[in-house]
Amino acid sequence: MKTTNSYSRVVYSSHNGFRIKSEIKLSEYNCDQDLVSDKTKNQIGFSMDNKNGMIHHRFLSIQALLVISLLFFLPGITLVAAVDLPKTGQTFSYAAGDDGNIQAGLTWPSPRFQDNEDGTITDNLTGLMWIKDGSCLGHRNWGEAFNMIETLNTLPVNFNCSDYSATYDDWRLPNINELVSLLTTGDLKWLHNHGFVNIRDGYISSTTVAHNTTRLWSIQPFGIMHPFSKQMTTYGAWAVRGTSNGPATVLATGQKISYMAGDDGDRQEGEPWPSPRFADNGDGTITDNLTGIMWMQDAGTVSIGQCVGGSKSWQEALDYVACLNSIHYLGYYDWRLPNRKEFESLTDFSKYNPALPGDHLFSTVHSLPAPAPGPDYYWTSTTHTANNSAWAYFSFEGSLQDEFKSGSVTGKDSVWPVRGGIIDPPILNELVHVDRDKIVTKFFPAPVAGGPAGTFIITAIFTNTNNTSIPIFKPFFKVAELSGGNLLLNADGGAEGAGATLTPDVGDDLLSPGESVTVNFEIGLQKPNSFSFSVDLYGGLH
Repeated sequence: MKTTNSYSRVVYSSHNGFRIKSEIKLSEYNCDQDLVSDKTKNQIGFSMDNKNGMIHHRFLSIQALLVISLLFFLPGITLVAAVDLPKTGQTFSYAAGDDGNIQAGLTWPSPRFQDNEDGTITDNLTGLMWIKDGSCLGHRNWGEAFNMIETLNTLPVNFNCSDYSATYDDWRLPNINELVSLLTTGDLKWLHNHGFVNIRDGYISSTTVAHNTTRLWSIQPFGIMHPFSKQMTTYGAWAVRGTSNGPATVLATGQKISYMAGDDGDRQEGEPWPSPRFADNGDGTITDNLTGIMWMQDAGTVSIGQCVGGSKSWQEALDYVACLNSIHYLGYYDWRLPNRKEFESLTDFSKYNPALPGDHLFSTVHSLPAPAPGPDYYWTSTTHTANNSAWAYFSFEGSLQDEFKSGSVTGKDSVWPVRGGIIDPPILNELVHVDRDKIVTKFFPAPVAGGPAGTFIITAIFTNTNNTSIPIFKPFFKVAELSGGNLLLNADGGAEGAGATLTPDVGDDLLSPGESVTVNFEIGLQKPNSFSFSVDLYGGLH
């Protein structure tokens, strides 16, 4: 099975008063690889073939530890980009192709939060400032919450907010997107590890539910985003201020009708949407001009060739997307299951059934009449860390809740593949212990036919695991085979055709037991192409 690592951004530049949109694509594929110990051939081979999607390695019969890193560099380009969606914060992978495996999105700054030492904390990811004490405004219904915020702005001494000494007079009740920006893959209690105190299980927002204006959007226990009565006082009120001007700006919710002074429809905080919001690419895909994310136009989880459609379990959803990549659906190899942040970015909180912007160009979007979770929910790739369930997106109203990965109580859920956005180019560190007569299979990135030109740096770290010293010097490493047009090899000494640089440069020396030597090879790709090469080891390595 092939999995994909890719980087794709919709970017904008200005020329003579026109806003020009283009897409930068960098794709690297993780494909099947065989590491083969060969008794008779004294060779380590690397074969990378974009067209076949396979990487084969043959290793000589010495015992060695091998670390291979594949880095891809592009020339610098300065353009104005669409809004960057951040990573969800999930770093552990529960299955190939899931959120923890791909980790799509903008990397968080470090540190994520800054304690301003005045009872406030700034989120360095979004630029928003929050009251440090998550409980000092108390449990409030919607009307009471706005009154409490007004009092905080005028008479902060009336509140017992931990360490609060600031004098800001522009606090507000956060909209639902601002609240959600603090979530990771579980509930809000993780904030206790980042300077916040007294964080509650749930909070109310300033955003009204479009199809029932007596209800508001809230963050509930376990991080669930769901409607809640405006009259109830179960959850807390929190205060935020400032404009989202960080690396990952918070998106506007889409709500433009005001139901109370100071609410979401009144203030309309967040990154405004472009017009048009979406672009039809004419190939069965739709690009969101706000985020640069590309979605399948048909959201109906249809059968495509050997990829069987219909509602699915979470693992079946991941398998469906992997199948699309295996058949290069619509010419792309990097489809994935959207993570939680990506589904959140689609929601228009002024709409329902479905809760998508009015100018969306999608077809077969599942919504009502399902009375409970089922095919009208879409799987995300994000796992809920508290109970190992998966987050699911309800397209009728835009809510997010956790569901058993086997499927919801009324059936299995739907799949809406996505591609593009920010995916960090992989830096692969795989320790492979090569034994005589043993075959080891791993997954490694490979260049992509039709991808961008650039420089590949291949790094191999060889560790002598024998009980005796072995001779090691630069001429042992040379490129024995190089195929594929428009290739440039950086030859830094060594034997004929070599491109090897040893670190440290041990020269003609012995590699003692346990010692390592690093070999770097640079391959320049003058234009998009597939290529293969192998590294020949000879001499004293027997």
